[in-house]
Amino acid sequence: MRAPALESATEVEQIVRNLLRESKAWGRFPTPVDDIAAYSELVIDRGIDLRTIDPGFIPRHLGHLTSAVRKILGLIDRRQQKIYLDQSMPAPRKTFVKLHEIGHGVLPWQAINVGYRDDERTISPEVPELFEREANYFASAALFQLERFDDELKKLPLSFGSIRALAQHFGASVHATARRYVERCPKRCALLVFDRPAVRTEPCPMPVRNCFESPPFTGEFGRLGVPRVCDARLPFVQDIMRGRRLHEEGVVTLPTERVPSLMLNYHFFNNSYNSFVFMLPPGEIMRSRITIVDRANN
Repeated sequence: MRAPALESATEVEQIVRNLLRESKAWGRFPTPVDDIAAYSELVIDRGIDLRTIDPGFIPRHLGHLTSAVRKILGLIDRRQQKIYLDQSMPAPRKTFVKLHEIGHGVLPWQAINVGYRDDERTISPEVPELFEREANYFASAALFQLERFDDELKKLPLSFGSIRALAQHFGASVHATARRYVERCPKRCALLVFDRPAVRTEPCPMPVRNCFESPPFTGEFGRLGVPRVCDARLPFVQDIMRGRRLHEEGVVTLPTERVPSLMLNYHFFNNSYNSFVFMLPPGEIMRSRITIVDRANN
């Protein structure tokens, strides 16, 4: 599922730019999210863990906003100017959720609501609700410091190793970095994301979680024609089932909107959360004087 264009993107970016500069976060890496929160007069509560609290803790005026069945990752109470988090999240994920909640707190037209509860669905970039999409857009723009990310991207070679280096540089998750990298890349490339499956002894179908293409890719080839569920005939599914960690030697043939059978090279990376397939046409490069040395084992 692809979210439609965000009409308020320009306004959100201007708020992000002003906030980064006024909080003195611009050009500091990893992006100092706690300083941004403090400048916004929001307190990140570290004494309460949303993973373990009693449901009665959540104020009644926030209770209608999401289903209580879903695991709550973040919560902002604008009356108290406080942000609460699931403290069990990995640090890069927690960083993004903090910024998502800050977005709810500082976007002036969202002031009609006194609070938000956010879970895996509302944090997803494909969420249909406008305010949640705006908060996600705010979080990504702030975390990657707008065009600073584009400047750093262009310094590095076209590879998944560069995506991982950028994630570390900005203090972001690999997933969020990979998405922004592909969507803003000036070269032809595409990305598939799979949830990491439980340990299995036999090949099994793998549902695609996300599919992204760079503007030059879609401009020449159109969108990728990837099935919603990929089977073991595709080599990257075999990589997932074999438990491979990282390689850059993959070759696959896939259809696109304009090309029935397009050969692509692919880089594969598997962490403890997702499997990533970064694809590019043979010969596609980003000229760079920097060499990425990745010590991950195959």
